[in-house]
Amino acid sequence: MGSTKNKAATRNKVYDLLISEIGNTLEEGRKNALRVVNTILVGTYWQIGRQIVEYEQRTGVNAGYGSNLFDRMALDLKQRYGKGFSRSNIVYMRLLYSRYQKSQTLYDQLSWSHYVELLGIDDELERSFYEKECLLEKWSVRELSRQINSMLFQRLALSRDRKGVLQLARKGQLAERPEDEEEYGEVIANQSRPDSSDGGGCTHPNQKAEAVSRGSRLLLASVAHPWA
Repeated sequence: MGSTKNKAATRNKVYDLLISEIGNTLEEGRKNALRVVNTILVGTYWQIGRQIVEYEQRTGVNAGYGSNLFDRMALDLKQRYGKGFSRSNIVYMRLLYSRYQKSQTLYDQLSWSHYVELLGIDDELERSFYEKECLLEKWSVRELSRQINSMLFQRLALSRDRKGVLQLARKGQLAERPEDEEEYGEVIANQSRPDSSDGGGCTHPNQKAEAVSRGSRLLLASVAHPWA
């Protein structure tokens, strides 16, 4: 009798393991499918952006943001192909090609929504920083948006304590929790303290701009090894 119960229990454990393994396989398959679909989607939008730019070049039409070309395209494409062709989405498709003219520079790990956030950044150095940090830290779209809005890049570029600012950012969000507020204040305070080596802090707007420029280039050069 005991032997029969033991066999039944063993079968149940093996069965549960089977169901768990199938679930893991299914989940991994779904992730891979989404990754492939996303890669195709971003690649397709890049091609559409290229076609819009080439149309501009052939016809001399200037498809700036205020151009009614986007309104016309949005109307025609939605009528023929359905959703996904809002005016803003078409603008971003064109921008995707304009800012990533080599499709090989696009990353499979980043979704179209990630790229929409990145395309809103005009400065190439700043955009490249967030792109690399997003890949390194596996940020969600929401987290990427939050870090951009917190001006993480500018804080790091100006700060003498870049590691401190990055550590706070990688905890979650800058100064989001009460215990982070005091620590964050100390880090930011370090940015505004005069440096005896240069005769003072960066108080003039031009000095700040120069500091951001210098700091951003150093920051981007070391972003793959942030703790070096």
